[in-house]
Amino acid sequence: MRNDSRCLPNSCQKNSTCITGHRDDICRCVDITGFTGTRCEMDVDECSSEPCHNGAVCRDGIDEYSCYCVPGYQGKHCDLEVNECVSDPCLNGATCLNLIGRYYCICPLGYTGKQCFKQPFICVMENYHTPCSKIYSYTNTHAHTFSHTYLTTRPSASAAAAAPYRLYLIIVD
Repeated sequence: MRNDSRCLPNSCQKNSTCITGHRDDICRCVDITGFTGTRCEMDVDECSSEPCHNGAVCRDGIDEYSCYCVPGYQGKHCDLEVNECVSDPCLNGATCLNLIGRYYCICPLGYTGKQCFKQPFICVMENYHTPCSKIYSYTNTHAHTFSHTYLTTRPSASAAAAAPYRLYLIIVD
């Protein structure tokens, strides 16, 4: 293709090639990429082919596009999952479970918390009396309310109503 001298000056944009046709000048956009239209005046929307994956946002540019990945994904097309466990965030021998955009630590016995660095304060309360000083709130015998995690063992339904029971508290500061 050549730039024909019979074409009108500036009839084609973006340094595209002008070819004289039978009725009109024809612009060929082959010499440049990223443009289309009868005069090569329109930017091609590279996002129209949906090149970004996994919920990423595509932003069109001139002869290019950019993918903006959601948390948990990376790469030019956001098609690579980030392994959040690579940085070894779990402590004290915990097992790291890689999830999309986050991780979860499976703590060994004796540890708790997001990264398994906390050792819980364990308190045993018998017959509603306790030596524990870290109980933050407590209500009646049937609706035990504590501000932290607790486990309880209650007497069976056949046991006497006044039967004592033990309440185990696991308090994490």
